[in-house]
Amino acid sequence: LALEFAAEDLKANAELVLLAVVQDFEAIDFASEALVDDFLFMLRAVRVDGRSFKGASLQLRADPDLAIEAARQNWRSLKYAARSLRTNREFMLQAIRMDSF
Repeated sequence: LALEFAAEDLKANAELVLLAVVQDFEAIDFASEALVDDFLFMLRAVRVDGRSFKGASLQLRADPDLAIEAARQNWRSLKYAARSLRTNREFMLQAIRMDSF
């Protein structure tokens, strides 16, 4: 992935990183720490490809709203959700109900 070799300031450019995520969700692995810890940026990224949720900060992987949005795009993204969410009955019921449609 070309983003891997980009300068650090470019890895912090939201539009550039989102463009890379459109090409390959794993590009999120090369985004700056600031971007992967930014809820609004990660919301945009998971709307492009739910699997980009894997690159979210630990704090954001525990955010139920972001996790559900990622799962809307790709239910497999739930495997990246924090354990606290995956063991939460109400959260998992919401995810299961959403997956049935």
